[in-house]
Amino acid sequence: MKYPAKKGAFIIYIIIFLLLVSGIAMYDKHIKAFTPAINAGAIICFAVIAIFLWLWFDTFYVIKEEKLYYRSAFIRGSIPIAAIREVDKTSRGYVGMKASIALKGIVIKYNKWDELLISPLNTDELISCLKEINPAIEVKD
Repeated sequence: MKYPAKKGAFIIYIIIFLLLVSGIAMYDKHIKAFTPAINAGAIICFAVIAIFLWLWFDTFYVIKEEKLYYRSAFIRGSIPIAAIREVDKTSRGYVGMKASIALKGIVIKYNKWDELLISPLNTDELISCLKEINPAIEVKD
């Protein structure tokens, strides 16, 4: 089953800010109009916007064949659900790997020391699906 990611408003604010900065960078003060000439500042802004849009449209989670697949732009992988030992719903202060575009999410703890932050739109549904496959998963609030 596919679970879409929760999308934070923070990324929208960054994209709008970068669009404004790139527009200012392309404005020619001498003729008081926008010029088609693209300078280095605008190229950098458009590249960063492209990365954020890639994150926005390419972040999701899939549970298939007893594995949790995660994908967030260039961060991709899978976790055997049998290896998941704990799901922590509080992600305050988390500094590990994030396959998420929202600031809040759930931390999946698997194997002995591995952790991953994900932010599905429907957290409870994903957790219940994980627990159906592996009832030994401990859920912390």
